[in-house]
Amino acid sequence: MSAVQDSSIIRARPDVVVIGAMRAGTTTLQGFLDQVDRVAVPTIKETNFFCGEDSENQTGWDWYAKLFDSSAKFRCDISPNYAKRGLYPQVARRIAAANPEAKIVFIARDPVERAVSQYAHSFHSGQNLPLPSDLMGTPEGDHIVSTSSYAYCLEPFRERFGDQLEILDFSELVQAPETFLTNFMNAAGIQADTSQVAMTAQNSSEDLARTPQWWGKLRESQLGDALRRRVPRDVVLRLKGTLAKNWGKQERREVPKFSADDKQRLIEALTDDIETFRTTYGKPFSDWCL
Repeated sequence: MSAVQDSSIIRARPDVVVIGAMRAGTTTLQGFLDQVDRVAVPTIKETNFFCGEDSENQTGWDWYAKLFDSSAKFRCDISPNYAKRGLYPQVARRIAAANPEAKIVFIARDPVERAVSQYAHSFHSGQNLPLPSDLMGTPEGDHIVSTSSYAYCLEPFRERFGDQLEILDFSELVQAPETFLTNFMNAAGIQADTSQVAMTAQNSSEDLARTPQWWGKLRESQLGDALRRRVPRDVVLRLKGTLAKNWGKQERREVPKFSADDKQRLIEALTDDIETFRTTYGKPFSDWCL
């Protein structure tokens, strides 16, 4: 590693990395932290920096450094793709190479509810999906189940970060956001005043339903990824809000519903992993459906 590259890493490496879960409030959390002095979150939504090889070359680190306010005390990267072990198995190794002392935070949501929400998210993004009754055993279903397999997804992070990995509860974020934010700050080791943070939820299923599908398709495309890496997050949110305001008045496609049998198939696919997750991390999550 060159001296220039080493300097870039030291300047940019994150102190805290929120690795997911997808559809578990990471966008809302980023909105909270963006209001906190001394905390720098990326100027874009979901850097996905440690998903690919960008984290291992000089140009990538220079780009990454510019996403954070250099005057802030704490840098916090929030990218739920980081926990998708099936797609990005090297994320934990790459983060550890950048900062082995980083705090890792995972927000756990009822894995069946999370899976259903991911299905809706993909639907609103314009993806061609099997009906819920036909989902299991398909590539789309396998991906959704893998993303809800928390023990499997977190294993590499537990191996590399040990007690630096913290598990928080999505239900608390929904029901008591002030308490959730306090618990996050404690878990992340961040000392900062959060009393003035506006507790506004973002990127809900209703928000997604109000935006046109072409927006979702653009976001998931290579062009969308390139734009996302360059357009500030606040600009994207304003544009999305404008689209939602206008599109929301039009007729929307309804997301196919999961029947009790469809959800039972998800439960059966996830039961062993979630039992391991509870045992490993000592978290009961007694309000979950499995």
